[in-house]
Amino acid sequence: MKNPYTPLLAGAALAGLLATPAHATLFAYEGFAGVSDGPLAGQASTGGLGFVGNNWVITNGAGGASTTEAAGLSYPGSYPGINTSIGGNGRVTGVTGDNAFLALNFDVFTQPAIDGASQIHISWLAQNVAQSTTDYGLLDAGTRTTFNLAAEYPRNSGIRINNTGGTSNNTLGTIGNSGNWNGSGGGAPTQSLFGDGEVDPEVVDTWGAFNFNDVNNIFTGNGGTQAGPGSAFYNPAAANYDGVDHLVLSINTATSTYNLQVNPQPDGSNDGELVWVHTDGSVVPFEFRAFGVEAGNDSSERAPGDMVFDEIRIADSFADAAGFNQIPEPSIALLGGLGLLGLARRRRA
Repeated sequence: MKNPYTPLLAGAALAGLLATPAHATLFAYEGFAGVSDGPLAGQASTGGLGFVGNNWVITNGAGGASTTEAAGLSYPGSYPGINTSIGGNGRVTGVTGDNAFLALNFDVFTQPAIDGASQIHISWLAQNVAQSTTDYGLLDAGTRTTFNLAAEYPRNSGIRINNTGGTSNNTLGTIGNSGNWNGSGGGAPTQSLFGDGEVDPEVVDTWGAFNFNDVNNIFTGNGGTQAGPGSAFYNPAAANYDGVDHLVLSINTATSTYNLQVNPQPDGSNDGELVWVHTDGSVVPFEFRAFGVEAGNDSSERAPGDMVFDEIRIADSFADAAGFNQIPEPSIALLGGLGLLGLARRRRA
């Protein structure tokens, strides 16, 4: 007997295919729903997807002053998608003599699904909130001004692609604010310029990638020849405390090609973009076992790393991670195997 609902079911299936990418899957989500102010270490996943049953574990140091915060972060005003922020947020903070490296492991179903996907997209909210060296009390303002000491950068902070899992600190690399982007190459600071009309003392809130490549640090900025803000060698995202950013990292898992966008838009524009192939003499295979975060201690006479983060989404399509479609999609398919860095800086009008 013919099923009278067959045409309706077929129509619904077709509509579903048109509305969403084929086989699109949201693998994991953490929004810190219902958390209160408290320690990050030992905090159980609250997202209900991909991380269920796991706690935030310490992978290096003693956790520093890392916490959960009930306030939560909000998507920036430029965000064009349908994702909404719920609940609280995480904060990873180093302290004197204590690094803060923590991770949230994937469950036994999610991890093999991620490793089997042809592409992975990671979306999250974050802001570097560490103090400047001067504000932290390690450098007096008079000395800084006299000698034009521009680099007020704190220690390292960011999110990590942990490739072993458990309590291991092994990682492919970090997306964040690298602690050693100081002023190399003729004295020009890599993150900021003192007296460029912005905050004084200047504190950087910008993004890049480090520990991914033979060249160690990868970022759209500097080879020591930049002329400051507006030049082709300056940082990919706006410097200083410009608020919470929405970041999306897209990865071609077969070729280990990565694309990082800061505040991406549907038309392909963004506040900064970085594309690279992960190499270490040869291409490094992509492996993702846990979502990690890090903040360095106050060594090297700098303030400890300190970053707030929230709304972690990991999917096999850009739309499922970011909450909107982007045309053109991130450049992760065509660069695989080229073995080179592509640097681009596109600022929205």
